[in-house]
Amino acid sequence: MTIMKKHILALAGLLAGAMMATSCSQARLDEVEHLGVTEVDKTYAEANDMTAQQLIANVYVTAKYLMMGDWGVHYIATTSAKTAECWPGGSGPNDDPEYHRMSAMIDDSENNAYKEMYTRFYKIMYKCNMIVDKLNDGSAERKRVIAEAKAWRAWAMMRLTQLWGSAPLVDHVLDGINYSFYPGK
Repeated sequence: MTIMKKHILALAGLLAGAMMATSCSQARLDEVEHLGVTEVDKTYAEANDMTAQQLIANVYVTAKYLMMGDWGVHYIATTSAKTAECWPGGSGPNDDPEYHRMSAMIDDSENNAYKEMYTRFYKIMYKCNMIVDKLNDGSAERKRVIAEAKAWRAWAMMRLTQLWGSAPLVDHVLDGINYSFYPGK
């Protein structure tokens, strides 16, 4: 082995050892105060009126994108444009297979458009449940936000029931293990 290779290997070993010696352990990371980061529960519990308005505005944005945004075509196609001559995917029935399946009225769990719409309804319900269960109701404004969240949650459940029949009712915040947005999980 040449002298140059020995020096490079020694330097690489020294750098690797230095990196290992200066890296942080999980215990060390837990000791450090994370500035600007708050727990989700604390955000809701200590929310003022402005934060409460932002939380319900996020529900409105989620509903907007369900009905009019990037997945709005799915919503419209499945709720009001279900005819054999409708091509919600573009200019003809072969533009997009999932849209073609919609226009052909093939409704099954393999169609990602339906799965995504189902997921978005449950995302609305999850956000509403967070507001209803965790937002403090210390002012008239926050009570109004909680009432709006209950109305949006009811709307999402109604639409799920209209589109899928008996959908699972989720009227409170579930832990991460029990909460799945996808059917069959």
